Amino acid sequence: MAVWKIVSRVIRQTAIIYQLWLNSNNNLPFTGEQQYDCPKGTEKKGMNNMKKLRKIFALLIAMVMVLGMSVSAFAATVQVKEVINGEEYTAYKILNYSDNGKTGDERAVSYYLTKAEYDQIGTVLTDAGFTFKASSDGTQYTVSNADLVDVAGAATYLKEHLTDLGNALGKFGPVTGANHQANFTGLGTGYFFITSTAGSFAALHDETDIATVVEKNTVTTPDKKQGLEDGTYADAQLDVNIGDTVYYDAEIKIGKGANYEITATDTLSTGLTLNHTDGEITVEVNGTAVPAANYELTATDSGFEIVFAANYIATLAENTVIKIEYSAVVNENAAIATAIPNTFEIDYSKQHFVDHTDIKTYDVNLKKTDGTNALAGAKFNLFTSEKGGTALTFSKDNTGYYLDAEGTAEIDAGDGTGVNIRGLEPGTYWFEETVAPDGYNKLDVRKSVEVVKDATNTAEITVINEQGTVLPSTGGSGTTIFYIIGAILVIGAGVVLVTRRRMNANK
Repeated sequence: MAVWKIVSRVIRQTAIIYQLWLNSNNNLPFTGEQQYDCPKGTEKKGMNNMKKLRKIFALLIAMVMVLGMSVSAFAATVQVKEVINGEEYTAYKILNYSDNGKTGDERAVSYYLTKAEYDQIGTVLTDAGFTFKASSDGTQYTVSNADLVDVAGAATYLKEHLTDLGNALGKFGPVTGANHQANFTGLGTGYFFITSTAGSFAALHDETDIATVVEKNTVTTPDKKQGLEDGTYADAQLDVNIGDTVYYDAEIKIGKGANYEITATDTLSTGLTLNHTDGEITVEVNGTAVPAANYELTATDSGFEIVFAANYIATLAENTVIKIEYSAVVNENAAIATAIPNTFEIDYSKQHFVDHTDIKTYDVNLKKTDGTNALAGAKFNLFTSEKGGTALTFSKDNTGYYLDAEGTAEIDAGDGTGVNIRGLEPGTYWFEETVAPDGYNKLDVRKSVEVVKDATNTAEITVINEQGTVLPSTGGSGTTIFYIIGAILVIGAGVVLVTRRRMNANK
């Protein structure tokens, strides 16, 4: 403690100064190891000096005790380490703190709210899991279950209800993470809830002095990666088509001395559907399947929960990695041009950690006009190449068409004002007109549109048709009649020409 160091230094300097003064009065040199031995004939004077010295030291010790008790009230600090640089961290004081002034086994602490504070945030804290007991006069509400609160659950609840929490009893920050650390100073004593914009950390913490909260990496932590191929993973956003299968690798790195139950939870967005039939979610350590008796798995289309038994975790060495592999399909409810998160969380021993990965998919708006007005009746196929290839297939709902491997290739442009086609990854796509509006020429080449990565707007393409009549293609019955008529005319002309020459020759 900085204050104690300062006071200790003052004590040492005072002792040295006093000894110099004492020796100078007795004509003794100062050696740095001088004992308080009085020369013969000065015993009484030395005793008086020692009494004065005791009084000085007693005063200094009293000062140390006062400063030592008050330091926690004005210098409470929370240091959050291993943070994400650039993200913002905010601390909320949610409970007042008090103790009985004793140490060790005799120390007793309590957390409480005043009546006004309870009226302000008592409900949200109660819903988060805290139990309050009112004093006989109703002026103070003391937490009766502080040691039994599910801190991870309470932190998650408060993070989801920050509006109800408001500024609580005090809001500190935001503090921007730098050098993988975020420091809060001057918090005073209390029980604090710490959260971040990264969504990767939420913790409840009660402190009376300097505290260090490690966000991740030096304790049991989660790490999650994803890929479009089984066994190939990266910690990066993926651009996907609706219908793609996304493969996930979620890892739990065991911290030192872990002997607690660990709950691993994966929560999928509505745009993802979990594959969770037998064997599709695997749990391994060092390449060997973890026996099912060591954990309990519960899974639905929207996510899973795995609870690892404490006695199993206790058998694992520090830095052991539990690997969970699974997959999900991008479905028609996927948000467009917006990050679609998949959140992986672990909870243990009143700690809560979160990691997540994102995917994105995009859309195109197709319009059909004559250059000015919308045209109804056109139909198209969509390809990923300018020539050849197989048309993509789609299903239709009330918002348009979405990519579907079991759908059909035809896209009806409707009234021509615009039809939405969604679930596409970035790239160049080509529309091929299969049916033209009545009275208009069908296009004989494909028209391209570019879907841009990380674009926030819908890609658009307007296909223009020219009015007129086009001869049927070569070999059709329509052209055959023209060939026949042409041949008859040519033959007829030849007959007339030959006849006239003969007539002229006979004259």
